Amino acid sequence: MQDRKMDDPQMALYGIKVMLNNGFKESEDLFNEYKNRSPLMSAGASFVQFLHALMTFEEDQLQEAAAALKQTERQCTHNQDGLLKAFTNRLMQRTVHESAVLLENRLQKQVIIADCQLYQAVLTFVNQELSGYVRGGWILRRAWKIYEKTYIEIKNLHDRRVFASKRGQSGAFEHKQDSLTRTVSAPALMHLDLDEVPSQEVLGRLMGAISFGYGIFQLCISLMPPNVLRLIQYLGFEGDRDLGLRSLVVASKSTDMKAPLASLALLWYHTVVRPFFSLDGGNVEGGVMEALSILHEKKEMYPNSALFLFFHGRVLRLQCKVVKSLVAYNKALTAAKDQREIQLICLYEIGWCNLLQLKWSEAKVAFVRLKEESRWSRCYYAYLAAVCLGALGQSEESYQVFCSIPGLVKRKNNQIEIFVAKRAERVIAGELPLSEDEAVLLGLELLFLWNALSTCSQDELHIIETELSKQTQERLMPLAQLLQGAVYTCLRAYSKAIQHYEQCLQHFNTSKEDVYIQAFALYELGVLLARNKETAPKGKALLLHAKTNLKDYDFENRLTVRIHAGLRRLQHVEPDSQTVLQAQTCQIHTMQ
Repeated sequence: MQDRKMDDPQMALYGIKVMLNNGFKESEDLFNEYKNRSPLMSAGASFVQFLHALMTFEEDQLQEAAAALKQTERQCTHNQDGLLKAFTNRLMQRTVHESAVLLENRLQKQVIIADCQLYQAVLTFVNQELSGYVRGGWILRRAWKIYEKTYIEIKNLHDRRVFASKRGQSGAFEHKQDSLTRTVSAPALMHLDLDEVPSQEVLGRLMGAISFGYGIFQLCISLMPPNVLRLIQYLGFEGDRDLGLRSLVVASKSTDMKAPLASLALLWYHTVVRPFFSLDGGNVEGGVMEALSILHEKKEMYPNSALFLFFHGRVLRLQCKVVKSLVAYNKALTAAKDQREIQLICLYEIGWCNLLQLKWSEAKVAFVRLKEESRWSRCYYAYLAAVCLGALGQSEESYQVFCSIPGLVKRKNNQIEIFVAKRAERVIAGELPLSEDEAVLLGLELLFLWNALSTCSQDELHIIETELSKQTQERLMPLAQLLQGAVYTCLRAYSKAIQHYEQCLQHFNTSKEDVYIQAFALYELGVLLARNKETAPKGKALLLHAKTNLKDYDFENRLTVRIHAGLRRLQHVEPDSQTVLQAQTCQIHTMQ
């Protein structure tokens, strides 16, 4: 590459494309070499660090990414073109070309500042802690104000250019607002002569640039738990998921450096977010067609990209093609031989694919390696390894790994680490004897909590149901019944599923540690009842009960997002009052 002949936007886009074609070191070197040349190249360098941090969730990488983003933001705000400088430029009678370049630079800096603040907010959300949500909300508010103002400036300048090109003149242009900018007044930039406005090509790139951040922004907001959404609405903005997705599509088709990243963001949404948060109900294949379309479109440009191969593996897994999914993940693992972060996320998926097939030995190999090589949540990987060892009958080795888990906990407020630490402490205390059957139950519990059962094949689901039927201990029956209900839901044997969820709630004890079992059973039962028009009011009542009356249980934030999505689908249904009363006393049997 003759990089010195490229302008900054071209070089930045080239650097991102190199990264996505497995040239991570080359991309990082390019951005680091030129990061002091312009805010755009600095933004590229800090974004590469941000992406690495998101892939690993490791504390040191998260901190380094946050520091890089703050440095880029400082570079943009230093000598930022303000009103006084703009007025001075007018007095100095700069050429129209110079004025257009100055305006392009100012708008570019505003986009970068908003992006940096958005990415910093995302970094505060990754631990799923309430304090992080609150702090991230304030950062998002600052980003939103910049996005809102800058979007309307760029959009109206872009529309004015398009109007002029169609009319062949710069005459009468009417300022219009869309749903993104309906609360913002028309910008003062509309008084500029058309010659002082950046070219249509430049404005098209800037539209892509701001649409990427805006799209990610909207998706982040729309996925917040309801209690955080109330705070966000109080701060003055709301999330519109559809608008966010449309913005990402606009960004993906632009010439901005984030265009390929917008495609990855769309793949992430369709293959990870939609199934994980049950945004399509029980249909985990809801985003498969969209994801396949993106992968097909980008195949020629990124034929061996580890990240695109990774998402191909995700699609195959959502299609219940676990064996083919493993092939794709192993290809991605090989392609990412020089990129540790991508290797780790591929290794994690390989472990989970083996877990789905109850191949405990193969899964153990992946999770033990992750425990040793990953610096993110070693206690979580240790828990997965301990469960696999227990399921293999290696009870002594399993017990030793369980004993190591409390000492590996780093974040006391992290949902995952709290859960595995409590489970480990109960094993250590002897509350959960390490029999093979019970270790298998703990493994299947994880498949349920991560909403992974729905990606199992019919044969795999029948094998799992057989394993669950072996459970006989009274104190573990609520969990076993919950998991059996989930398996029968995936098998579409809905009557049997309802029966098991009801039995789960009948067997449920008042143990504070297991309140999540009651909450998830109410949710799953409510969603099933909501499928039928006659029982939909009962289903909505159960969802409302789980949302309103159950608090402080494991993975509460995760489940409340799903409950919120379920209630949105039932917004025109009146809840059944008798079911509310039954739910309050846990007398929810004979619901059919």
